Amino acid sequence: MSPVRLPAVIDGFVADAKPLGIRGLSLRDLGDVLYSDFDDQKPVNREQSRIIAEWQFAELAEAFPDLMVSGGNAYSLPYAKTIVNAPASANGFNIEDETVPFYQLVLHGYADIAGKPFNQADDQFSRANILKAIETGTNVYYRWTAKLPPELSSSEGRLFYANHYADWFDEAVKAFEEVNEVLRPVRHLTIDKHERLAEGVYRTVYEDGTAIIVNYNDKPVTMKDITVEAESYWIGGT
Repeated sequence: MSPVRLPAVIDGFVADAKPLGIRGLSLRDLGDVLYSDFDDQKPVNREQSRIIAEWQFAELAEAFPDLMVSGGNAYSLPYAKTIVNAPASANGFNIEDETVPFYQLVLHGYADIAGKPFNQADDQFSRANILKAIETGTNVYYRWTAKLPPELSSSEGRLFYANHYADWFDEAVKAFEEVNEVLRPVRHLTIDKHERLAEGVYRTVYEDGTAIIVNYNDKPVTMKDITVEAESYWIGGT
């Protein structure tokens, strides 16, 4: 059974939004979640749902050139300019020895990428999140609300337990300024290599030869003639 296209919904939205001069849209989980519909008359399986999502992406991309998605499944990649909540680490299972930023290795230079919001990261040590962004070439990303957590009484609102903008603004500005200073020159470049040099020390090499070594350890690390300070990074060439 072929999936049912819903042009009226998309066309109506585009017609209403274009006069507002909007160039970008955040499509949230359209690039991350596929739903099945088990309706007896018009069932839709996950593959059909994927095709419908691709049609929606194609139509929206024509009207709004800057699309942002969460998660960034493969069918969204030809259309997304910005991807947030991109995977940046392994699941942490005991069978896993090392995390490889495969997603960033493949997509860096083709889209702007950010991982989980810093204010909802598993590690609430801001320095670790900054170093991870620099290691993987990803952007600083915070998710905020204007209301205080107690004012968000819905079940969905309770997920925003650490999102009040005033609590994070100064930290976010400092993080952005530091990460942007490092990554701005390589923003549009592909990543040629990522490797573990030692425990807690990683090197990322970009297509122009720029190399960034990140040291997560609480002590300086020296390799050959290069010293990387504790919880810091070194920028140079290959």
